[in-house]
Amino acid sequence: MKKNILLLTTAITALLLAGPAVYAQEAAPTAVVATPGKLPDAKEKIYKDALDQLHAKNKVIYSQIDKLQQEASAIMTADKFDKAAFLAKNADIEKAYAQVHTNTAETVASVAAQFTADERRIMEARHQNHRTSVQIHPPVAAAPAAK
Repeated sequence: MKKNILLLTTAITALLLAGPAVYAQEAAPTAVVATPGKLPDAKEKIYKDALDQLHAKNKVIYSQIDKLQQEASAIMTADKFDKAAFLAKNADIEKAYAQVHTNTAETVASVAAQFTADERRIMEARHQNHRTSVQIHPPVAAAPAAK
């Protein structure tokens, strides 16, 4: 009898300890992203060079966005809230993001125009992998303390 109770207690303890680990595995994202194919070397260079130029161009804009967001945050946390200034600053932020999207679309279209359908599929698969694996724009630094 004691042996059965000991076995039952051991089994229940094992299930209780293993339960969270099993649940965590089941709850983990199950999406499997296919590995994109390889581009020919010449096309890989076109693709990489275009992305490098795009990132450099957009980096400048993201820096401007960070500054604008800090300014909007300062307006928001000021002792006296200036609605017009806040809305104007947010309109500037939206324009900057629109420029990032325009730059990206123009770069993608320019590269895609030089690729075959199969190469564009590889390019699109890489883009999907990139979107699911990185944060596109880091969070903004905290606003300076109001004076």
